[in-house]
Amino acid sequence: MKKKKKNIEPIVINQEPLSTTTIGKIEVKENGPIFALVGIGIFVVCILLLPQLSEWVSNLSAPSTPSIVTPGGGGSTIPAPDDDDDTSEIRFYDLSNDLLIVLNGFNFSNFFVDEGEETLSFTITNQNGDSDLFVENNYYMELYTADELLLQRIRLTTDTLNGSQTFSYDISESVQNGSISKIAVVSKVDEDYPQVELELDANNVPILTCQKNNEILTYRFALENNVYHLIEINERNSYLSRDENYSRYLQEYTALSNSYLGIAGVSTSLNPTATGFSFDTTINLEKISVAEYRRVFEKDIYYSRNTEARVIAFELSASGYTCS
Repeated sequence: MKKKKKNIEPIVINQEPLSTTTIGKIEVKENGPIFALVGIGIFVVCILLLPQLSEWVSNLSAPSTPSIVTPGGGGSTIPAPDDDDDTSEIRFYDLSNDLLIVLNGFNFSNFFVDEGEETLSFTITNQNGDSDLFVENNYYMELYTADELLLQRIRLTTDTLNGSQTFSYDISESVQNGSISKIAVVSKVDEDYPQVELELDANNVPILTCQKNNEILTYRFALENNVYHLIEINERNSYLSRDENYSRYLQEYTALSNSYLGIAGVSTSLNPTATGFSFDTTINLEKISVAEYRRVFEKDIYYSRNTEARVIAFELSASGYTCS
């Protein structure tokens, strides 16, 4: 069967030249490309900075501030020995009378625990070390149980040490909480000290109070950049008239009160009590000159202006004071 042929029309090619056809017009301003590039740049920067901006907004909505405990709040200010302290890098020594610890040219020896007096004594000998090692660094002796549970921390001497010197420290805190089996000697910096809680006095000023024997220390702070900085120190010493050295103490503090007269930023009062006398000294660290302060007040309890609360609490707790 034959297929039918299709009728195919002939193709005609137009030889006329091509002409342009205008569809529409886009008006472009002279600075258009520059503004476009700037806009793209801003967009890219915003994308890159988005995590930082998010964190900044979060901090504004929930600022972090040190905690304060109002009077009667029942909060403890001093970090007690923590069972969770990281001891992975601590070198432990088994406590014994013949124990010898060598540290940076110093020998620790002649260890003796007096259970009756609840004291630990030992000798530090400068073999070939820097005599100012304990002045320029904060060294502590830590007392542990056999299971490496921290019982007590003792702040070591802060004096220049030449030759040999024997030291004795109260360890009643350790005796009450367990049996000392191991010790360690460690160096710490301010950043190692945990933050503390502070109470407010009657004027809503944050304070830290530390007590030892007949001495009460009150440190007052100002809050700057979420950190409590020391601005004032009050020291009170009280003595009973039945004390065998009462007359000597009264004479010494009377002379001390007179020596403080005329020092800017320092006020004192010697007050009789029903049982003896008390001596109060208040030092305004914002008014006393640095030179005068260093010349007159040399004991370790006199911290420099702007010292953080956590430093004072940590160091005095390791010096036998009870702080709150």
